Amino acid sequence: MSIPMYLYYNYFTRDFGGNIPEQKIRELVDRYSAINPSWESIDADYVYSGPFEQELTSLDLDRDARLRLIFKNPSVKIYKITRGI
Repeated sequence: MSIPMYLYYNYFTRDFGGNIPEQKIRELVDRYSAINPSWESIDADYVYSGPFEQELTSLDLDRDARLRLIFKNPSVKIYKITRGI
């Protein structure tokens, strides 16, 4: 998976003056890639999937039985997390 460079733009602009060390990028991308939460383990009732979120994942949220689509327009989908399925 390729993480867009602008994902960490604010972090590096603030802390590194805009110079993004390759080692730091790799560290953050590796950490992000290792995250594997379940819908039951997060403190949320809804999942927002907009253009930015869709760039970051290849997950097909429409196929996830634990999510129910409650809103959709051409660029955004909002899902309700169903518990206990």
